[in-house]
Amino acid sequence: MTTIKVSNIPEEGLKLHFRLDGEKLKDIFKVDRGMDFRAHALDVTCDVVKVQETVRLYLRLETKIDFDCGRCLECISLPVRGDADYTLVPFTEETEVDGEWSGEDDAFGFYREDLIDLESLVYEQVLLQIPLKPLCSENCRGLCPRCGTNLNVSSCGCREDRPDSPFAALKNMKITKQDQRKKV
Repeated sequence: MTTIKVSNIPEEGLKLHFRLDGEKLKDIFKVDRGMDFRAHALDVTCDVVKVQETVRLYLRLETKIDFDCGRCLECISLPVRGDADYTLVPFTEETEVDGEWSGEDDAFGFYREDLIDLESLVYEQVLLQIPLKPLCSENCRGLCPRCGTNLNVSSCGCREDRPDSPFAALKNMKITKQDQRKKV
């Protein structure tokens, strides 16, 4: 049950537990960020309370997503757990927002035609928790740009030609008095 009909919410509220397929998350995520990953099923618990036409949702979700590290390409597993509270009111022409969105009401939204789509809210919460560049550790040394050796596992024989600073190339530059006079 990933869609709730608001008029069917009992006075005492609802407590729902359901599982969503991680493959749909993969489809959404590829369109949004173009990153490859392996998704696991999402376990979701949702408490729903209705006061008149206003609906409060308390979501708790848990899943695991497998990525390739953004530096060394080793497979890492990222646990994703989160809680989210939403306040939803019916959408009408009068509730249409004029002006700019302040960003302060992230948990405020609208439902249409007496229906709330829980699936989209859950996927939104997962997407908000996924890093732009997943790393196996903050100290990941990555791959050698020449030979491709994973520098976390072993070192390679490639010589590092990295300058000490961006100005290292100027170290051997010589300026003569004649050059200085031309600039003045």
